[in-house]
Amino acid sequence: MYFFVAAALFLLGASLGSFINVIALRLLSGESFLRGRSHCPACGSVLSWRELIPVVSFFVLRGRCRSCRAPISFRYLLVELAMGSYAAFLGASLFSSRLALPFPNFAAAFTGGEVFFYLLLYLAIGSLALILLLVDFDTKLILTALTRGMALAGIILIMAEFFSTPTELLLSPPLLQALLAAGIGLFFAGVWFFTSGRGMGLGDAELALALSLFLLYPRAILMLLAAFWAGALWGIGLMVFAGYDKKSQIPFGPFIILGFVVALFWGSALLPYLLPLI
Repeated sequence: MYFFVAAALFLLGASLGSFINVIALRLLSGESFLRGRSHCPACGSVLSWRELIPVVSFFVLRGRCRSCRAPISFRYLLVELAMGSYAAFLGASLFSSRLALPFPNFAAAFTGGEVFFYLLLYLAIGSLALILLLVDFDTKLILTALTRGMALAGIILIMAEFFSTPTELLLSPPLLQALLAAGIGLFFAGVWFFTSGRGMGLGDAELALALSLFLLYPRAILMLLAAFWAGALWGIGLMVFAGYDKKSQIPFGPFIILGFVVALFWGSALLPYLLPLI
């Protein structure tokens, strides 16, 4: 049963990944992603449905355009595999009740059930985060319209949860969650301010705040730690093997998103070991 659900979710996620590729590329080129058929960026030929099957088409075409034989970027395959794996693992974790998630009262009142609510919510968050990651990787810029939209949705959910939580104000999990998210956003904003934008961009602060709103307290701390550790390791690797120096610009948004995924799926397992060290 779980295998078929995971397989179906992988296909759904891979299909979302294919669409995310289109959105990210067209946002950069200025094309509309709502109109116009998919086409080869090299020769402009319109792609048939056989060339648009997530993951499968890349291997059938052997990584080359059917019309002009230009190589297809490996990034298409990676994004489809990443989103497919995320969706499958999310579904498996939800159905096996391995995740500790925010907004339990709101989720319980959702018409389709808690699992369906969380599946829709975190597929949407994952899709938006992946678009942000791809654009940030290419341009070193964060699309603030997306981060602010996510933050607004998170604030609305936290407010709905807060007013439906029968606990004392200072002990309310939604309030603690919101305060921690604000603190993390201010921390990143402080880094931006005191380094005059050289350490990271203000968009990173908005992204960190937005994603923190969707992590159960205190998992956003793990997101912060994982982001900095992964970013530091990546930076050291680039300095050692690719000739980067301290002045080289490295987009930090992808590491914040990686930290979010780590905190979402493995927060319960890692936090007991990490919190005593903070």
